[in-house]
Amino acid sequence: MKHLRVIPLFSLVLLFFGSCSGYEQLLKSDDFSLKYQKASEFYNKGSYTRALPLFKQLLAVEKGTPREEELMYYIAYSHYALKDYLIASTIFKNYYTFFPKSNRAVECHYMSAFCFYLASPTPTLDQTVTYKAIESFQLFVNAHPQSDSVQAANRMIDLMRRKLEGKALAAAELYYKTRNYQAAAIAYENLLRDFPDVPQAEYINFLIVDSYYQFAERSITCKQSERYERVNTRYNKFKEQYPQSNFLGQASSLHEQALTKRVKSAEDCTEQERSRALFNAENTFRNKEYEKSSRLFEEYRKQYNGNNDLDQVQLNLIQSRYRLALESTAPCTVLTGLEKAINEYYYFIEEFPASDKVAQAEIIYESILKSQDQYQKNCNELN
Repeated sequence: MKHLRVIPLFSLVLLFFGSCSGYEQLLKSDDFSLKYQKASEFYNKGSYTRALPLFKQLLAVEKGTPREEELMYYIAYSHYALKDYLIASTIFKNYYTFFPKSNRAVECHYMSAFCFYLASPTPTLDQTVTYKAIESFQLFVNAHPQSDSVQAANRMIDLMRRKLEGKALAAAELYYKTRNYQAAAIAYENLLRDFPDVPQAEYINFLIVDSYYQFAERSITCKQSERYERVNTRYNKFKEQYPQSNFLGQASSLHEQALTKRVKSAEDCTEQERSRALFNAENTFRNKEYEKSSRLFEEYRKQYNGNNDLDQVQLNLIQSRYRLALESTAPCTVLTGLEKAINEYYYFIEEFPASDKVAQAEIIYESILKSQDQYQKNCNELN
């Protein structure tokens, strides 16, 4: 019994290697008629892995002959059968490009687009091929509006748009769930722009309002006013589009909060900027950068002329002008600087006559006058 089982197996092995050897000889053969015959047989039996190499060899020698068209057709379908969809799409495209008058041209045009459709990946992956499929089907519809395949092409376009729509929606939802609200708002905006017929359009419009509000809430103070205004703009658009929406109450609440917080954030920003400007001026004064501190105190006085700390700012400006003047080594130049300090003192007395810092200003003024007398003599001696 053992010997009886071995003999058939050995025969199968010989048959297999003999078959392989015969196919290899066929590939190396110069008998192109035989190659075409065998390639056609393999193709008709569904043995595309064997038919394809033979068809490609034949195509190389049949360029420019009537048989070229047929070989390209079979090669395209062989790749299609082997699920080499991107290669098949290219060959189908080459076919209808090179043979536009063939009775197979419309079929190959459709198949080129259909192969892109079959190669389109899952929504989580890059969708470049999906966009190519949509474009290819649209070109097919435009080129062959009377074709029986137009309805199928339009259905494929819709299916792929739904896929892209789902991917865009999932990305926007992920941004929203992870509290990346700026990205969520932009992603939702883009989704509505690219897919205006998305079924969840009403809810997405509400989420845009909410996303902009949450983004404004988490922004730095001086950015909030502008971003709360965006909430209000988006709310007005939502209210206009969906006056009967179930989400209108929630959106209105966000709108009212944004109106109040926009005013408050603008005030807080102004106060922050004022505090920062005063700190910078005082810091340069402490660092004995008197030219810079003089400029910063003067800018502060102009910008915040209604603030209640201006008497102290003016006092600091007098001191900055005074000390800046003394930094010069030229007596006559010192006198010019002292004159500016005196003018700042006069401004102080005129603007803040009731300030509790008048006594300090007068002490500085007396020092300025003494320096003025001294440097006047030195300047006169030089002249």
